[in-house]
Amino acid sequence: MKLKYLGTAAAEGWPALFCKCESCERARKFGGKNIRTRSQSIIDNRLLIDFGPDTYLHVLQHHMPLEDIHHVLVTHSHIDHLYPSDLINLAEPYAHGVTEPMTIYSTPGTGEKIRLVLKAEDDSDNLSERMIFKEVTEFVPFKVMDYTVTPLLAKHMVHEKCFIYLITDPDGKTLLYANDTAWFPEETWKYLESCHLDAVSLDCTMVFEPDCLTHMGFESNIKAKNKLLAMGSADAHTIFVVNHFSHNGLASHEEIETRAGKEGFLTAYDGFEITI
Repeated sequence: MKLKYLGTAAAEGWPALFCKCESCERARKFGGKNIRTRSQSIIDNRLLIDFGPDTYLHVLQHHMPLEDIHHVLVTHSHIDHLYPSDLINLAEPYAHGVTEPMTIYSTPGTGEKIRLVLKAEDDSDNLSERMIFKEVTEFVPFKVMDYTVTPLLAKHMVHEKCFIYLITDPDGKTLLYANDTAWFPEETWKYLESCHLDAVSLDCTMVFEPDCLTHMGFESNIKAKNKLLAMGSADAHTIFVVNHFSHNGLASHEEIETRAGKEGFLTAYDGFEITI
């Protein structure tokens, strides 16, 4: 399994769209890995995770063949992870020669947002033929192509269910993809007791600042790693990655990478890849 991080920032991007803080000005000055677009990833160039407002940019930057990608896991309905207006471009007269629909798997809240946006904006000829939404249920595995995917509960939105995902490939390699969550709910920790994880990608939105109610920071990442190791769900061969960073974390990529590396974490950046 190959996981590629297309975007690694929180909702505002880094540097943030309108921001003049020191953290954003440093990112503009340093460039390179300090420039982060909104969070999105892809597995084996065919299973997309999230469909945010930077999807088109990621297609161009990373030569992503979106016309050949037919399955998307969406974590939740926040606009940096779900931008339904762009789905209209799947249909005629905006796209020609589409032979297979795109299936989106997610929460009831995600489905409702897609429905409301498309009701207001869809002026295409045949979107209903080219986009399928499938509501999935927490802790119930389902098949996507030859992957087994299990949605787990995140702690993120107060009034809407949100997911992190366990993804197992045909070779039995398992990834826990877990951004946009604070400390996992107990039901999720309980489920993970029976799993072996080959790679873990964790939310590090707050970077070295204290956690908030909806996101983790690096200290919680360390605690989560230690808990997974103690549970036997991870071992010395498990790859740990920190991802999904806010400019409010006040650290450069190099600063994050140095400190994270000392604790056995890799630091994601736009275009970063791991092979599991």
